[in-house]
Amino acid sequence: MSITDAIEDVWQTFQMTMDALKVALRVVRRADLRLLRDTHFIDSVQPAIEVDVETCRKAASDHAILSMWAIFERRVIAKIAAESRKILDDPPSSFNCALFQKVEDAIEYWRTEEVLDLIKPLVGGHLVGDAKQIKKYRDWMAHKNPKKPSPANVTPEFAYQVLSELSRQLES
Repeated sequence: MSITDAIEDVWQTFQMTMDALKVALRVVRRADLRLLRDTHFIDSVQPAIEVDVETCRKAASDHAILSMWAIFERRVIAKIAAESRKILDDPPSSFNCALFQKVEDAIEYWRTEEVLDLIKPLVGGHLVGDAKQIKKYRDWMAHKNPKKPSPANVTPEFAYQVLSELSRQLES
């Protein structure tokens, strides 16, 4: 499965989840007890359910962004590793082999901003800037450090558009 397809799967799952939450809320508002049977909704009051659904929407958005970012980040690392392997194409010298090994061993520990800067010549500065914005939001979301202010809000739609385009460009 290509990275673009994997990001697309996350996007489709997110959209289905949002639609399912809309439908669930409509059913709760109608108070059709037949449809609520065997769910936690049956024992809850409508205002509490609406708060819970909103919490679920936010969590689904956060999870979609986290998932898309994780998929994309793996792809970028794989792309850089593949590019660095090219130094082994022309009968490699012992230096080329050592250099390649150093890059391959260290790439997992590079700062994401540095990795993104490396792909600028392939995808352009604007997309890399957008990716850095997503990464900043992803870090804030994952760590929720109350001492740090929240960065600009990133929506799943924005993350999908940017990361899908980056992935397409990296795959071509």
